[in-house]
Amino acid sequence: MKTRNACTQPSDGVSVTFVRLNGSSETLRYPKDTTQLDLSDQRLTSVTLSKGWTNLRTLNLQNNRSLRSLTLPEGLTSLERLRLTSNRSLRSLTLPEGLTSLESLELSYNYNLESLTLPEDMTSLESLDLSYNHLRSLTLPEDMTSLESLDLSYNHLRSLMLPEGLTSLEELELSVNSLRSLTLPEDMTNLEELELSYNHLRSLTLPEGLTNLEELDLSCNILRSLTLPEGLTSLEELDLSHSYLESLTLPEGLASLRTLNLSWSLTETLQFLVVIAFKRLFGLELEDNPIRALRVPRGFDLSQLDYFFYGFFKPKVIYYDPADGPFDWAAADSCAAGRAWVHVAMGGFGGGSLDAVGCFRRRGASA
Repeated sequence: MKTRNACTQPSDGVSVTFVRLNGSSETLRYPKDTTQLDLSDQRLTSVTLSKGWTNLRTLNLQNNRSLRSLTLPEGLTSLERLRLTSNRSLRSLTLPEGLTSLESLELSYNYNLESLTLPEDMTSLESLDLSYNHLRSLTLPEDMTSLESLDLSYNHLRSLMLPEGLTSLEELELSVNSLRSLTLPEDMTNLEELELSYNHLRSLTLPEGLTNLEELDLSCNILRSLTLPEGLTSLEELDLSHSYLESLTLPEGLASLRTLNLSWSLTETLQFLVVIAFKRLFGLELEDNPIRALRVPRGFDLSQLDYFFYGFFKPKVIYYDPADGPFDWAAADSCAAGRAWVHVAMGGFGGGSLDAVGCFRRRGASA
């Protein structure tokens, strides 16, 4: 066992009592000024810390696969890092009040963890990793203004309502859950990465003000419609693949967008799609979609893209002269024949405003 400053005396020190898998119990005592305690990689089934660990800064209990009970005292006011990963027998956990200095909480890979209660005064937390657990619900304390990273991927969440006060949050990982609804607070304006792939979302409303968002992954959901808010000026990667979109509206001002993935996502009942001002686009994925044609400005070569994937059938490219003005949707030939035009504006190549318009054939329309 890895310990630091472990001893049997003095009697006025602090202690930890644990039970091993074979049923034996042991109590170790430490000086009150102990700052690190490592009980990782042991066959522990129960751990209880005494009161008085006021100087403890790091506690490591990872990889005790038989751990079923953990009792921590109040007053761990100096604790900065708590590692509780890979304790596969742990089903519930309640953390005590007083974790006012905790910055990093690692609780991942506890595959049977179903219940977690976090204290209200854990306001210094910067990183919270709860991935690969069995959580079906979670309530986060309010005023977690220091939290920068939250990972809840690979759980069983069906809904989630995040509290206001997550003003420092930059990374939110929610992929591989069972989310049917999600409510994000309006003051989460520092968010840079939002991962929502492999959920059960049918619709999603994002708050305005996400001016720092760089990555948005909504792949492998059951989205029928999506309208993204204005102000996504920093968005670089947008993944909407493997959805069931019938309606999609993307805002103007996506000046930073570099990759757009719509593979296996657009249905033949799609009415129209508007994507405007892709000034930095270098990747476009349209595999396995009912696109029949792309209308692009004369002089623009799609080979300028670093990659352009379109599946088995390459869309017909129709060129037009941008000097003729904006593309006239109402007058588009084929619209009256049961088709809907898809506008993909990719401005900025060579300093000009470049537009690409895709033609979608609706179900039952002639080719």
